[in-house]
Amino acid sequence: MKTDVELDRAVREAFDDLNYDMIPILAQLSPERKFAMIGDLADFVRDTYAAQEQHVNPGLSPEEIRLRVMERMLLRGGVKPEIIQQVCRRGR
Repeated sequence: MKTDVELDRAVREAFDDLNYDMIPILAQLSPERKFAMIGDLADFVRDTYAAQEQHVNPGLSPEEIRLRVMERMLLRGGVKPEIIQQVCRRGR
């Protein structure tokens, strides 16, 4: 568990890269546009994971890369590993 000092430091570090000039611009966007931007970001992350997996393991099939990317994103999202195995590796 983090102490208050560690938590304060972590929050400050997280906001170091924040571009405060973007806040008024983002505030003007509709909820639909913000949601679309989140989807675009998720697509970018998924594609980046896939490219990294293919680079590290060039012999993997596209299906195996897709499964590994899905597993990794679900793990990072807090889904329990047992559930991921049931969903991603069904029938294997």
